[in-house]
Amino acid sequence: MASLLDRLRSAFAVHPFGETRVQGAVESDLAAQARRRARVVAWAGLLVNLPLFYVDEWLSLQNGYWAQNPTYYWGLLVWRIAAVVSLGAYLVWDRRTPRGPAPDRRLASALGAWFVLLGGAFGIWFEPNVFAFPLYAFTLLLVAVLIHPPTRAVPGAMLATLPVIVVGAVLYGTSADVLADQIEFPPLVVALALVVNRSIYRQAYRNAESARLLERANGELSATLDELRDAQARLVEAERQAERTRISRDLHDSVGAQLSSLLAGVELARLARRAEGDSPVTLDEVEADAREALRQLRETVWALHSPEITVEGLAAQLRRFAEARARRAGMHAAVHAEGDRYGALPSAHALQLYRIGQEAVQNAVKHSGGSTVSVRVAARDGRAVVEVTDDGTFRPPVPVAGDGAPSGFGMTTMRDRAVGLGGSLDVATEAGTTVRASVPLAPAPAD
Repeated sequence: MASLLDRLRSAFAVHPFGETRVQGAVESDLAAQARRRARVVAWAGLLVNLPLFYVDEWLSLQNGYWAQNPTYYWGLLVWRIAAVVSLGAYLVWDRRTPRGPAPDRRLASALGAWFVLLGGAFGIWFEPNVFAFPLYAFTLLLVAVLIHPPTRAVPGAMLATLPVIVVGAVLYGTSADVLADQIEFPPLVVALALVVNRSIYRQAYRNAESARLLERANGELSATLDELRDAQARLVEAERQAERTRISRDLHDSVGAQLSSLLAGVELARLARRAEGDSPVTLDEVEADAREALRQLRETVWALHSPEITVEGLAAQLRRFAEARARRAGMHAAVHAEGDRYGALPSAHALQLYRIGQEAVQNAVKHSGGSTVSVRVAARDGRAVVEVTDDGTFRPPVPVAGDGAPSGFGMTTMRDRAVGLGGSLDVATEAGTTVRASVPLAPAPAD
């Protein structure tokens, strides 16, 4: 007995499968679904009953049926007016009520319960006949199939129709024989409607619960994947930065220390040679080479120290180099940044652009014969530009490229560097010499 009661309690439970993590979302989905279907039922009931005013009422009046059984037809008229007015009022109420779990549940439950009781009234207000009970059964099954909100209102209304049927039949004056013959039909219809209603509700609950759980699992999986991607990206970047730092430190501590020691030894050797009266030319050359190697090492360490270098940082590095070289040659150097001065370049791009600008400045100092060299570093429209201009006379090198483009004075190396970054190198010689390298700010995506 206890097991049977537990089963019945479970069948009529609002949450047939117990409390779940997505219970609220499932109830919200079912309430919204029930409200949409209740709206359809209301429109269907309204559109069906309006033509029946003419069929049942006007034609019956014209054929004299009202005079034969006025109670029946007056009751039918009152019932149909109540049905049309209540359904119309419901549609107005539905239109003005905002969407949401609570309003959706109340609206669907109210229409389901009212429609059941309205159908029951049509079935029992008059003497049971071949038309009344089938229509009553159809009404209950229609509500059971289409409207199953997450409340007990509809099953409760179905059960409430049973005493209403008996009381109504007695009040109407139905004979005991007719009542005894027909009394088993309403309980069977109600039982069938309850089974259908609860079965469909449980299946709808299961479907909505599965969909919500799957959606939740997909969301959690997607969030986890995003976190893993972010963690992987941070790990890769950390590894790259650690590698850059390690290389920079190794270059500075080992090669830099060796070159500094070499310079100190050269200085000592030169002093000793001077004391003996020998020429220090060879030592000067060694010293110059060592200083150049140390300078280039520091430039490489500068580029490798950070994953990105701004346009302003690149311009500052070129400014130090250009001013030092121009000053030794008796020239004036001007370096400035334009456009997005804080646009970031990958360190490898910045180093290559620096080498291009370095080579162009050296060419201007050595070969132009001018008095001024200017360097412009710019970033705009997704590209970085390094432009070196002098006011001297262009001395054309021997062309070796297939298109006859200048290839001497380090032109080939500069062009290779620019092309390797997905850019280009142009040389203009109308007024002095202008070397212009243009490359993308961001590296090209890998295929």
